[in-house]
Parts: sequence; C-alpha cells; structure tokens
Amino acid sequence: MFSILDQFVRRNEHQDRVIGTLLGNINDDGVVQINNCYVVPHMTNEKEQVLISIELHKTMLNLYSSVVPQVVVGWYTTSFHNNSVLLHEFYHKEMNRPPIHLLVDPSSLEKGSFNIGCYYSFSVLLGERGKLQEQFRPLRYVLKTGQGERTALEKMIANKSNPAPIPLSDLDSLENALKGLLDMLANVSSYVHEVATGKKIGDIRIGRLIEETLALLPTNEDGDNIKKIFDKSVQDILMVVYLANLTRTHLILAEQLRDNSQTAKGEDSKSLI
Repeated sequence: MFSILDQFVRRNEHQDRVIGTLLGNINDDGVVQINNCYVVPHMTNEKEQVLISIELHKTMLNLYSSVVPQVVVGWYTTSFHNNSVLLHEFYHKEMNRPPIHLLVDPSSLEKGSFNIGCYYSFSVLLGERGKLQEQFRPLRYVLKTGQGERTALEKMIANKSNPAPIPLSDLDSLENALKGLLDMLANVSSYVHEVATGKKIGDIRIGRLIEETLALLPTNEDGDNIKKIFDKSVQDILMVVYLANLTRTHLILAEQLRDNSQTAKGEDSKSLI
C-alpha cells in the first residue's frame, strides 16, 4: 500500500491516477495473496483509450520473479475509469485466469481513513447476443500489516494536515498505544452492551472475533508473569529516557564550558596586547 501511495505522489502532473501490476501467489484453496507491486506507465488519448507499456511490464515482471518466485495476480489503480474494463481484460489474457482488481483511494487519507477495495469481473450475458458487459463485484479481503507499517499508516492519517510531523518518543508512543487500546475496549464494551440489551442485532462474525480475542488473554496463572514483563519494559523505557536526557544535559554543559573557556582566553590575549 505504501508503494502505491508513493507512486501516486510521484505521478506525472497531467495524470490523475496510476496503474500497476499486482504480484503474489495463489494458494490451492483459491486464496490470492498479494505481496508486491510495480507501476506500469500509461497514457490516455482523446478517445479515452488507455495505452500501457507492455514491454516495461514484462521486463519488471521478469526482474521481480528472478528475486522471489511470484506470479501476476491482478492489477491496481487509484481511481476507476471507463477504460478499466479494457485493462482488466488485458490482465485476464496475461494470466489466463480472472485477475484481482485492487482499487486504492489516496484522497481518503484527507478524511481520516484509508479506503481500498478488491473486485473481480462478472460477465453479463444476454441470450444469443452473448456477453453484454462486464461488472465489477467486491471481494472479501484481509489487510495484514506489521506493527511498524500500522504505526506509520496511523501517523499518516493523524498528521494529514501537518506536512512535517514531530516524531514521538518511545514513552509517547507507548502512551498513544495504550489510549488506542482503551478506546477499542470501550467500543467493544459498548457494542456488547447494546447487543445484550436488545438495542442492536448481533453479528456472528464480530462475536467470533471477540471470542477469539478473549481466548488469547492470559489466565490467572500467567497474569503475574505478564505484569512483571510489562513493568520491566516500562522501567527500561523510563531508564532510556532518563539516560538520554542526562546525556543531553552533559553535552549542553560541555558546550557552555567550552564557550566560556574560549571567551576567557580571548580576554587574556587582549590584556597582554
């Protein structure tokens, strides 16, 4: 996702979107895993026909495949156009199977969210006339991110109006993480209370997710050990903050003493003259 956002920021001035290829693997059960992507240069003529660099597409595919074994699983864009059907058909021929269409909306970051969607094409048939048109239908997807990627994305959304946000210290990051955890617990508690009182109809999927999350909680036997580990981590962070502040103070004092020493030497030299 960060690669697609970076490509959108670096696009040419006359282009309103970017187009690229999705790379990954297809499991035996039909689940598609997207691991990488690369941009494919394109042009749109006056007739709204899109022209892409097929040679560059194949060159980049061979380059990526030589590093990590992966195949083309679909394509992506940052906005939907009428010629998206033609691009979808091109990737269908390249793959010899239905491709995945990933739609990323970079403008949603300005609204405090990050909207993406996965789609597949469905042919609408009309009797003897054959295929009438192609329709894009949504697919279920799961966005998996590491802790570092999730933190960076949250900072991008939170600081959308600040082009140069100030980096947070480890203690501030821990405080923000705990505040976010408390907010999520409050939302879950409110949802469970509304379902239990009959104010809202419960969702089986949400209930299973809550059950799986509660199953990960430590038992009474492990509670003391986790508390000790957490307290030790907090103490380590506080010690690092203390040592950093102490080192900064020593540097300031050393610089001040050096300046005073140079000033005193200058006055002595003037008195001798």
